[in-house]
This record gives sequence, C-alpha cells and structure tokens, in this order.
Amino acid sequence: MGDVRDIEKLERLIEESDLVVVAIPFTDYNDTIVEIAKRYKTLVNLANDAKKTEVVIPFEGEFEGIRFAVTTEGKSGIVARRVKDIFLKALEEDEDVVFFLKAMDHLKKYMKSKNVPIQLRMKLYFAVSDDEQFRKLVREGDVESAKKWAEKLVEEYVSGKRELDVEGIEF
Repeated sequence: MGDVRDIEKLERLIEESDLVVVAIPFTDYNDTIVEIAKRYKTLVNLANDAKKTEVVIPFEGEFEGIRFAVTTEGKSGIVARRVKDIFLKALEEDEDVVFFLKAMDHLKKYMKSKNVPIQLRMKLYFAVSDDEQFRKLVREGDVESAKKWAEKLVEEYVSGKRELDVEGIEF
C-alpha cells in the first residue's frame, strides 16, 4: 500500500501532479484521493472504479495519420485491445481511407490558404467529399488528381460557377 496510507505524503504527491492514476486492487482510498485531488485541481483516473473516474485512459492506435482510441469503460482491457487491433487491421486493409485522408487534408490546407470562410469551408468539405469524380479518383489511388479536382471544385463554388447544395448542414 505504500504511500496511500500516509495522507500527508499522499497530499504532497497529488499537489505536485496534474494527473493521478489510482491502480490499486481496492477502492478504500478512492474518496480520499479524489477529495485531495479536487483541492489541487488534479485530474484522477480510477483504474479500480471506471464509473467514478474523471479521466479515461483508452487503448490507442494509429495508422497513416488516423489516430483512434478505444475504451470499454473499465469492463475489459483485453476486449478494448482486441477492438483496437480489429480497427487497425481494417485500416491497414483499406487503402482508400488513406488516399481519402491525404486528399481531404490537402483540401483543408488549400481552403485555409485561400482564406475561404469557415462556414463555407465546412459545407465544401461535404460537397467535395460527396463529388463522384473526386471519390472515383480517390478510389483509384490517384491522390494528386483528386487534389487538383478538389481545388477546381472549390474555385467553382467560391466563384459561383457551381451552386452549393449541401443539405442538413448548418453552421
């Protein structure tokens, strides 16, 4: 049990911390730790009581710039890890998602560099991503052509040559 029984030492440790992870097999000291942490505005992860935790520490995965996190809210770390592996495998097997991300990342940077207002940008993300030609180029893995097509679409929408018709999106 170490320091958890020594309240003065526990308080000093919490005072110097931004995050406290409680990973002991019993919950006897949780309330005391949470109470002290509140005084010092320290965040608490109760690994021994997921329902009362303030901070969830999920299993993380990343593939080609796509980062994700999985938690089962304390039910099973084994299951969370398995779900993370399933997600990772799905991303590894789906090249289109990576091509799509590269094209959309370019679109975002392009529109920001052209000072397209945020309300219009948000609508254009959907309009471009739904465009059949854009999607075809992405599926074919022709990211450079997809980028150029996206730029062309933006210019046409911004200039009024093309009418923006995106339903259900209000910003």
